[in-house]
Amino acid sequence: MDNIEHRQRISQHVSNRTEDIEKDGVRLNRRSYFPHPDLRAFPAQRTIIEGLLRRLDPGPKFFREARKKTFEILCANLLYTKHPLKMAMDEQFWSKDSHGDITPSIIKDVRLLHEAGLIYMKKGSEVSKRYTRIYPRRSFFMEFPLPLRLNHGVDFVPRNFVVLRKTIEKGYRKFINPLTGKEERQRYVKKVEIPFKPTRETERVSSILRTHFNVTHSYEIDLRYPGHPLTYLTTAMRASYTNDLHHGGRLYSYTDWGIQQLESEWRKHIFIHGEATTELDFSGLSINMLYGRENSFYEGDPYTVVLEGIPKLRDNEKPVIRDFLKKLLQSILNSKSKPDAVGSGNYTIYKEVKQGKTQVRDILRRLDVSVAELVARFQDEHKTIQRHFYSEVGLELQNQDAKIALRIINHFNKKRIPVLAIHDSFIVAERYTNELRTAMEESYMTVMKTDRPCPIKS
Repeated sequence: MDNIEHRQRISQHVSNRTEDIEKDGVRLNRRSYFPHPDLRAFPAQRTIIEGLLRRLDPGPKFFREARKKTFEILCANLLYTKHPLKMAMDEQFWSKDSHGDITPSIIKDVRLLHEAGLIYMKKGSEVSKRYTRIYPRRSFFMEFPLPLRLNHGVDFVPRNFVVLRKTIEKGYRKFINPLTGKEERQRYVKKVEIPFKPTRETERVSSILRTHFNVTHSYEIDLRYPGHPLTYLTTAMRASYTNDLHHGGRLYSYTDWGIQQLESEWRKHIFIHGEATTELDFSGLSINMLYGRENSFYEGDPYTVVLEGIPKLRDNEKPVIRDFLKKLLQSILNSKSKPDAVGSGNYTIYKEVKQGKTQVRDILRRLDVSVAELVARFQDEHKTIQRHFYSEVGLELQNQDAKIALRIINHFNKKRIPVLAIHDSFIVAERYTNELRTAMEESYMTVMKTDRPCPIKS
């Protein structure tokens, strides 16, 4: 991609995020967020941010570390946010411990950015009980070099490496089925973070993930996708449990440029300290776990047998449908009934279409195959584990695969080697491929108490 085209793409990207706000402050009344204290800048951005602070406030010879960290968090949020930030212009509000490393100096910093014409600000009111809302102007992004303007996926530094969320059923939400054009409904569940009393296990998990954070941050881990600027990646993860500390616990990364937010094709271009990487994936992990519960073992790929039952499916379409089947299986395992699983599968396609991803919809339409038929195929081909379908067993399996992932991460932590986890697949520098395969096999057999490893594919 030539430099002129690249500049035009960057310019358009920045304009899309700023021009409507500058023309019309009404958008500031829409979804707003307080600055997130866990967001930070990558080293390249941090240097520019510190220079910006010195230019905006030239008086002091030195800045306290707390002031620099607060300004960094504010700028990181402005770089990352797609919505306005709510700002309480009250020092007492920011003096509370709940705001992490953010100090009352954020109020002065907001005013300095506004006076310099770098942010748009709509003041709040005591009468209407509204917070001041801020949003970056085009000029704010122009402070950063070209690659950093596009890569607003700033770093994530968790205060808590373990979180507990409570499931709240909110009824059903309606949507248009992309395959039939008819209105359907899907069970709507919301998860709310709740406090919990730390246990020996949560402290152990926190220790592993904190060490992992320190190890990965001692290496340069970036994405070098052809035609795109070099992009720093967020590697921090948190274990997220559901309802209690025995269900869920899967590891999740955050921000748009988190490791898990990248599609598999993009992950092939991850580099660790300049070295190419390898990704190994447990094949059919959930299904193999369930067969293990039945003292059985499934030979071959558990999704291929479902694919083979779909007539006229082209070879180049099989990877697309296979990825969808993996998501559909999770719906089957996490649902209370077959209609709920089918509805969840249809809603997955609906969300993909809204994002401009129409491959699954187009393939199933061409073949005249419904999600209900795919669910029935799963039942027919996996009768041995059929009793687990629609039993909401998914959270139990997540708890087990999280334990497997933590064992693998801890293995590499001890050697100070960075490993990146995407639920049931793992990425390391190429030289550690064999060691990763061994660690995955041993971790699976230890957690599942079996002498048969789960198949692994690269």
